[in-house]
Amino acid sequence: MKKEHDSLSARATKGFSVAASPFNPIKRDLGVILLVGVLLLLLSGHLGLRGGGELWLLFTYGVVAAVWLAWHTRQRLHALERERGEGRDGAE
Repeated sequence: MKKEHDSLSARATKGFSVAASPFNPIKRDLGVILLVGVLLLLLSGHLGLRGGGELWLLFTYGVVAAVWLAWHTRQRLHALERERGEGRDGAE
């Protein structure tokens, strides 16, 4: 109990910190994709696109962004599974 209290008090004096997530690069990609999507939406009227062209552009961008995020997430999950698998093999 004392050891647990010591570790909590030591953390409290160092400040607030959060462990890094293995999905931080994907979160960054999502942020960039959202910003570019909003800019594309705002600029699509200035590009001279009318009705269907604007819709097609935004739809295509959304599909490409979704595929990119899904692929990148799956790659990261597979890498994490490989790391965990190697950790178990080395511990035995």
